[in-house]
Amino acid sequence: MDTITAETIKEIAEQALSEKEGEFIMTLADKLRKEGEIRGLTEAIELGMVLRFPGQIAVVMAEVKKINSLDVLIKNQGRH
Repeated sequence: MDTITAETIKEIAEQALSEKEGEFIMTLADKLRKEGEIRGLTEAIELGMVLRFPGQIAVVMAEVKKINSLDVLIKNQGRH
C-alpha cells in the first residue's frame, strides 16, 4: 500500500468506472473541495471578527455563514 501513487489510484478508478460515473465522482469531489474552501475561509473570517469585534461576532457571523459562494467571500475579503 505504501507504494501506491495518486496516478495509480486514478488509473484503477478509470478502469473500474464508466465515463458517466467518473464525471459524477469528479463533480462531487469538486463540490466537496469548494465547500471545504468556503468553510475554511468562513472560519478564518470568524477568527478575524472575534479578534477585531468581539462583542458583535454572533450577528456578523450569522450573515457571513449565509454566503455559499467562494467568489463572494474572496471578492469581499479585506473590506471593512
